[in-house]
Amino acid sequence: MKAAVTLRESQLGALFRAFIEVDHNLVVRTAGPFFASRQTEVVPGVQLAELFSLRHDREDNKTYSPKRVIGEMADTPERLELFCKSKNIRLAGIVFSIEGGFLLALNIVPEDFIIEDQGLTISDFSQIDSSVPALTLIGMQRALLAEARQAAIDLAKAQADAVELLDRTERIGRYIVHDLTNYLSIIRLNVANLARSGGSAETSRSAIEAATRHVSDLVISLERLTGHRDVEVQPIAVDHTIRANLAFLEASLPPDFTLNFIGSVPQAAVRVGRTELIIMLTNVIVDARGAMADGGAITITTFRSAHGPAVRLGERGEWVVIKIIHDGPGIDPAAVPNLHDPEPVIWPDSPDFVLRAVQTWARAAGGDARVTSMPGAGTDICIHLPICNDAEVPDHAAASIVGLAPPRTGAMARVLVVEDEIHALDAIVEILRMEGYAATPASNAAQALEALAAAEFDILLTDVIMPETSGVDLAHAVEARHPRIGIVLMSGYFPDESLLQPHWRMLRKPLDLSLLMQTLAAAHAAQAPVRSA
Repeated sequence: MKAAVTLRESQLGALFRAFIEVDHNLVVRTAGPFFASRQTEVVPGVQLAELFSLRHDREDNKTYSPKRVIGEMADTPERLELFCKSKNIRLAGIVFSIEGGFLLALNIVPEDFIIEDQGLTISDFSQIDSSVPALTLIGMQRALLAEARQAAIDLAKAQADAVELLDRTERIGRYIVHDLTNYLSIIRLNVANLARSGGSAETSRSAIEAATRHVSDLVISLERLTGHRDVEVQPIAVDHTIRANLAFLEASLPPDFTLNFIGSVPQAAVRVGRTELIIMLTNVIVDARGAMADGGAITITTFRSAHGPAVRLGERGEWVVIKIIHDGPGIDPAAVPNLHDPEPVIWPDSPDFVLRAVQTWARAAGGDARVTSMPGAGTDICIHLPICNDAEVPDHAAASIVGLAPPRTGAMARVLVVEDEIHALDAIVEILRMEGYAATPASNAAQALEALAAAEFDILLTDVIMPETSGVDLAHAVEARHPRIGIVLMSGYFPDESLLQPHWRMLRKPLDLSLLMQTLAAAHAAQAPVRSA
């Protein structure tokens, strides 16, 4: 027979953190360190049955008294489980007989719900409990999954917020596009009227035309922002673009200045925005004007070069050089190196901010801008831009926004014009009447339907974006009642094609008057077979 092993209480507590020693009546005599650290009611003198309910491994379903069960389980391999009545704690182990009672060799059962609810730590478990490492890994996995779920929720919310913001931005962009195109139409239509008055204000007319083209390009930029236009920039002919905008550039100078242009690259094209180029030149001219208190001359020249700027050394190809020369006092030579610093600190109110902006723009286009100061004699600014191809220069006279179609022949067409912008409406009606059309104005869909009820029309010319009832809805309603009428829509951007009929005609704002007249003539001609029938 083997000798009995005697354990000190500290050793017993290390092996069975939740051991309980009771007498034969199941009154607690001593308890393990787990109960002391948890401030439980398991203290000497307490009846065990008052604190715990009992479960044991028996195949029958009969209920026995704890005193009998523990006595029968003593010194057997049967598993004893105790459930705390006051706390969510579960204990498990075996029973040993000792002098005067029983030793319940118990440990904490490592269950998830116990750990989550009671905040147990690793030190609460036995050092020999093999389930603790696995339980630790499971806990870490659950924590990571919970964190991942929360991150997914946060990401979904951020995506929803981003979609909402983009949607609001797109709507704002569309409203801006609509308003700008309306104002552009007003400018173009009134420029046409100005031209008809005799052409005495030709310089002002040219400047207005240039301003109209620039705002039109700004509309295109907004359309790119709102997803209604491809982001690719089309090549422009440098000489033609500058020459066509000289009136606009000259408008930024007072009378004591002269602006000269000498173009030597009539066919060279660069891939930059037309408005961006003119705005950059305007900024340089205005900046030069501020440095020339007594007036002076500013000259813009263009020429080809096989040598690129310093930042593009080694790159093959040809370059257009746009050189701006003025005879002012010149920039302080000490400030020139700062302009060529790749990472300068430039403030918007500093005198070299404009030139730095030009350089940044040129570099973004694949070129560069360099400044040469000649104190007392002026400043040279050279903008290098890579040539992308030789452009087909358009006929500026033919492309004039005030050019009208040849007079229309045939019977007078009756046109109902619907436009919510009153100035644009008045200008369109006046132009159409001067061209021989019988034009009737309406500022909304309700007025248009009233006019249609009172008279017959050959063509409905309507804006798309209008309050209450859109031009598309109006066109459907009108065509349903008057199937022979011609439909022409006007808009700053094209609506959903699924809402349009294939035989409807579409005009883009700002209106090109030549195209307007051609479209109306075609719509009227299409009604001729119907009228003759």
